[in-house]
Amino acid sequence: MKIIITGTGIGGLAAYHAFSKYLPSANLAIYDAYPSPLKSNKHIGGGVSVGPNGQRAMKDIAPEALSSIRDRAFEYTAVILQTESGKVLGKMPFGSKERLLLERGMNEKVHWNMKVARTWETDDAAYVQFEDGTIEKCDLLIGADGARSVTRNAIFGEEYAPHYDGLIGFGGFIPLTDLTLFTREAIKGVLPSMTFGRSGGFGYASFTPLGSPEPKLFLVDPYRDGHSSSPRHTAYRNITSPHATLRGVEIPVRRSFCPRKDTFSADPHDRL
Repeated sequence: MKIIITGTGIGGLAAYHAFSKYLPSANLAIYDAYPSPLKSNKHIGGGVSVGPNGQRAMKDIAPEALSSIRDRAFEYTAVILQTESGKVLGKMPFGSKERLLLERGMNEKVHWNMKVARTWETDDAAYVQFEDGTIEKCDLLIGADGARSVTRNAIFGEEYAPHYDGLIGFGGFIPLTDLTLFTREAIKGVLPSMTFGRSGGFGYASFTPLGSPEPKLFLVDPYRDGHSSSPRHTAYRNITSPHATLRGVEIPVRRSFCPRKDTFSADPHDRL
């Protein structure tokens, strides 16, 4: 039995590991449209929070990947929810983070730079054609190729086409040395926090990102695209100005979150 998986996000890689363990006789092939992130200076993807249930599933299908994640991730007991004045609204359980399922030989098993052009099926097989003209035949095709999945579109058409709802999240790293003394002292030893105010909210956490030995603050700034009263650098200005207080950040948002070590910079419209 031949199984093809398109896409090396969490779903695609988890499916590969699961089939490898529970269906070892299968002929597995996995493809991705982008170059290998392990051989590129550009990190694609964002931070991922893996809760207890996700960790249990990963331990079952790929225990070595879970060990790698725990070695590099930041494990917190909770994330703090608070008001703009610092009043704690509550604490929410929080797990370790980051996708590292490509290590320990997995990277060599992926066919990189293979973007799906179209898929179709017959009575006895499924087919995948890539942009370079290559056609592969399989018994089972799993489309894990994101919001613009060619596989999903081939099955459902435009009925389930992705819809952009106008929300964008900008995340960035700020060296702790760039923060005011007041701000550095305020966040010292603090769990990842989500602060909600009358005008919106923001999230932040301290960590050391991949490729940098210097501790930094991660700040997420989500806002609605086209919102005229939301300067994109308001958050940075507020926490780095001489009289900064964390309650001074105002960002229109419905929800905010704090990923950790890895991030990407790309036009959100292109990445949908």
